[in-house]
Amino acid sequence: MSGTASKIPQSVIDYQLSHADDTRQPGLYAFYIIMLTASIFVVVARFASRKVGPGLGLDDWCVGLALIFLCGVFVCNFMYLAAGLGKHQLTVSESQQAFGAKIGFPANILYTITWPLIKTSILLLYRRIFFVNRRFTQAVDVMLGVMACYIISTVLVDIFGCHPVDKSWHPLKDGHCIDSIKLFKATAALNVSFDGIILLMPMPMVWRLQTSLKIKLAVTFIFALGALTMVTSIMRITTFDQIDPLDGDWSYVDSDYWTAAELCLSIICACLPTIRPLWTSTRSFIRSRSSRSKDQTPTSQALSDKPPAGENAARSIPMRKQSSKDVITTVAAAKSPSRYTSPTREGFEKINGGEKGFGYYDPGNPGQHTRREDYERAREVNEV
Repeated sequence: MSGTASKIPQSVIDYQLSHADDTRQPGLYAFYIIMLTASIFVVVARFASRKVGPGLGLDDWCVGLALIFLCGVFVCNFMYLAAGLGKHQLTVSESQQAFGAKIGFPANILYTITWPLIKTSILLLYRRIFFVNRRFTQAVDVMLGVMACYIISTVLVDIFGCHPVDKSWHPLKDGHCIDSIKLFKATAALNVSFDGIILLMPMPMVWRLQTSLKIKLAVTFIFALGALTMVTSIMRITTFDQIDPLDGDWSYVDSDYWTAAELCLSIICACLPTIRPLWTSTRSFIRSRSSRSKDQTPTSQALSDKPPAGENAARSIPMRKQSSKDVITTVAAAKSPSRYTSPTREGFEKINGGEKGFGYYDPGNPGQHTRREDYERAREVNEV
C-alpha cells in the first residue's frame, strides 16, 4: 500500500484514512443476492413452463447456459467484495488489491459471454415464433451471426488487451494495456444498439397478426420490456466517468450496480414471455382446489349410474380446460388458425405432437385448449 500511497496527494490520503470505516458493501451484497435469486427463479420458471407448454427448445437451453455464466459473474462479484470492493482504496491491503486484479480478468470474460448469450436466446425465441416468415428468419440468422462475431472479438480483446497478458492482473509489470474505460464505453454502446435492434425486430410481425388489438398490445408490451435493459446499459455508461483512479474500489461500486442490473434484467425480460403457461396452470390448479373444497355434496347426476344420452354425452365428461398459452402459441394460432381448428385425430396429433403439448383447439370454446387424454375421452363417448 505504501507504493500506491506515494503517488496519491496527501489530501486524498488524509480523507480516505479518516473514513476508514466507511463501506458500501452491505447494499451491494443485498443487491447481488436479490438480482441473482430473481434471475434463477425466472429461468427455473421458464423450464417448468415449457414442460407444461410446447416443450423445450434451443432458446431455452441457450438462456440456461447464460444463467450458468451469470452465476460465474456473481461468484467473481462476491470475490471482489472479499477483496475490498466498496471500501476506500487505501484501507484495502496490497494482497487484497492483487487478488481483486486477478478476479477482474475472468469476470470481464464471463460478462462478455453472458450478455450476447441472453440476446441469442431472444433471437432464437423469435425464430421459433415467426418461423413461417422466411425474410424474418433470415434477418434473425444475420443477427445470430453478429452475436457470434461479437462474442469472439470481445473475448479476444479481453484476453489479449494487455501485453504481456499477465499485466492484466499485474498492473506494475512492464508492458502496455488498452484503455479499459474506453473499452467498457464501446461495449456498452454496442449493447444499447443491439438491444434497440432486437427490440424493434418483431414489432412489424406482431402488428400484422390476424388477432385482436388487445392481444397485439399485450405481446408488444411483453417484448417492449426489453427496453429496461437499454436503460440500464445507458446508466452504466454514465458511471464510467465517475470512476476515480485514486479510489477505484470505492468508485467502481456504481458501475457494478448497473452491470449486475443490466445482466439480470436482460435474463428476466428474456424469460417473461415464456412463463405464462406455468402461471395459468398454477392459477387453474388453485381455483380448482378452491371450488372443490366449496362443493363437497355430490349431485344427483354424479350419483347416477347411467351416463346421459344424446348430444350432451360428451359435455358430461369433465374436461380439463387449459388456457396455458404463451407467446409462441398465441402468435402461431394467429398466423395459422387452420392448424388449431382440426377436429380429426390426425390433426390433433399433428398439433399436439404426441403425448405432450397443448392439444387441439375447440371451436366451440374459443381460447381454450384440451389435453390429449380429454380429447380421447370425449371422442370415445361420441363414438358410442
